[in-house]
Amino acid sequence: MPNLDFSLLEKIATSLPGAIFQILQKQDNSLIISASSGCHQLCELKPEAIENDFNILLNLLRSHDIQTFTELVTTSTITLAPWCWEGEILTPSGKLKWVQISVHPEKQANGDILWEGLVMDITTHKLTAENLRTSESRYKAILDAIPDLIFRISGDGKYLDFKGEGADITIPRAEIVGKSLWDLLPSDVANDSYIAIRRTLASHSLQTCEYRLLTPLGIRDYEARLVVSGREEVLAIVRDITENKQSETTLKHLAEKFSKAFRYSPDPITISTLAEGRYIDVNDSFVRLAGYEREEAVGKTAFELNIWANPSDRIQLLRELQNKGAVSNLEFEFRCKSGEVIIAQLSAEIIDLEGVKCILAINKNITKRKQAESQLYKLNTNLERQVEERTAQLQEKMQEIQELSRIKDVMLHTVSHDLRTSVIGNLMVLNNLIREGMGNREKQLEESEQSQNLSSLPIAQSIVERMIQGNERQLGMIDSLLEINSSDAKVLMMNQEVVQFSTLIKAIVQDIASLLNKYQAKLENLIGENLPTVKADQELLRKLFVTLLTYVCQNNPPGLNIILKARVEAGKIRCTIQDDGIGISKIECDRFFDLHIREPQSRSSTCTSLKLYMCRQMIKAHGGEISVISNRKRGLTILFTLPIVND
Repeated sequence: MPNLDFSLLEKIATSLPGAIFQILQKQDNSLIISASSGCHQLCELKPEAIENDFNILLNLLRSHDIQTFTELVTTSTITLAPWCWEGEILTPSGKLKWVQISVHPEKQANGDILWEGLVMDITTHKLTAENLRTSESRYKAILDAIPDLIFRISGDGKYLDFKGEGADITIPRAEIVGKSLWDLLPSDVANDSYIAIRRTLASHSLQTCEYRLLTPLGIRDYEARLVVSGREEVLAIVRDITENKQSETTLKHLAEKFSKAFRYSPDPITISTLAEGRYIDVNDSFVRLAGYEREEAVGKTAFELNIWANPSDRIQLLRELQNKGAVSNLEFEFRCKSGEVIIAQLSAEIIDLEGVKCILAINKNITKRKQAESQLYKLNTNLERQVEERTAQLQEKMQEIQELSRIKDVMLHTVSHDLRTSVIGNLMVLNNLIREGMGNREKQLEESEQSQNLSSLPIAQSIVERMIQGNERQLGMIDSLLEINSSDAKVLMMNQEVVQFSTLIKAIVQDIASLLNKYQAKLENLIGENLPTVKADQELLRKLFVTLLTYVCQNNPPGLNIILKARVEAGKIRCTIQDDGIGISKIECDRFFDLHIREPQSRSSTCTSLKLYMCRQMIKAHGGEISVISNRKRGLTILFTLPIVND
């Protein structure tokens, strides 16, 4: 082996953590190998074994590295370029090691190639690097997962680096890195941040600071956490805490409201432990009602204060709370410090107070209300007894009234029958006298001439006629009284039919033609043909028109003009009877259809008044209304309504 001074190499190799070797590749591709003793520690092979068979060294390579290694050697043989290879080997004992092979080829004068190289065990280095990469990846993943802004800031307040991925806002790096706190933040925030940085570097402990900034999203609150990350350098993790601040403010306000509601509630409120009933807090209303000062009650149980008048009531309360979680308006008796027992209406709910199950209870003193209810119950009992007694008395009176009414009806019908019989008899006699007098008129005239008393017959006939009229009025009054008594005692008997209103009015106008002729009155029917149907008793409506027209004709001079009109209004037919006769006063209009005795100077008799009253009863029985008004210029307008039949 030419020019190989391996003894020198051996001395050098003993001080290296690996092995050195020389390989002489002759032109016939035979190999002469020399290896240092370090190869035994490196790959668990003796130098002699490697020198005798180079392939034993190649067999240590991992299968996926053999091709790469072979290609590298082939290329170096051609180019004679130095090369370095790193890979894994598996020692005969099964240890996996990383090795680095550095080779320098040199062509000899005779054409042989001398390979000189160094094999280093880099397992520790590789594992360290791998662990470092794993740690860096882990830390990078953690940083990427943190939804906060992260800054590296120098001790003098300059931004060195910035991480904004995953944060709620995006800031270009160029606007951050290289700038100072005072370039980007308001002066007061920058000064506070600088103080926090210096405090962190001085104490080498976590420091926090909060500040508020105006952003495109409005005013936001931020919290910065600072830790030392290097010499004169801190790492600042900045988080948007606006929502947290708002929640804290809301909770604070709620706590303040609850505290005020608790303290100043007009009803006693207590907070006690669920297990023992030990008072944790009581409000001022409880102090005023129970008589115990707050210091006396807090820390004591209700049993120790002897507050439960019936101790079993608390067991009932606990049972209700366990089943429902909350109860409302349960009534219990409680004993005050003075010994007075009151009745309270209790509402309670189980709450969690710093991990301890407690009862929040609200009491309402209802003692006075209960006493009032008791008194009211007694009063009601007495009142009910009195009502029963009065009811019995009223029933007796009603029976008496009913008996009197029955007697009245019997007397009315008896007297009316007797009067009616007498009046009808008088009418028959008077009418016979008139007829006989008319038949013997000439004979009576001759006798009158002979006796020279020419005025005796006419005077006698006029008296008879007035007597007939008087008896007819009495008969009409008797009939009206009987009819009124019948309508007041029970519902007016009607035979209703569905009829066309305009057709019904035409028939009625034809029936009363003789009445109009008698009083020389004219009637103009302006009721149209297209009016809807009504449900009516035609005979009662005929009586209605006869009575109304008789009134207006009797109380006006001959030649009276009467107009009939009708229209649909609010689901009813509104009919009017208008004349151009003499008007009446408002008082008379208001009492026109009332049942009362007419004054002697009144325009109509009591008999007519009774018939007008019956007109109102007829219209009411049909479900309508009737009234009269006196026209401004002259005459009256009588109007009434009838409900329309719905299809």
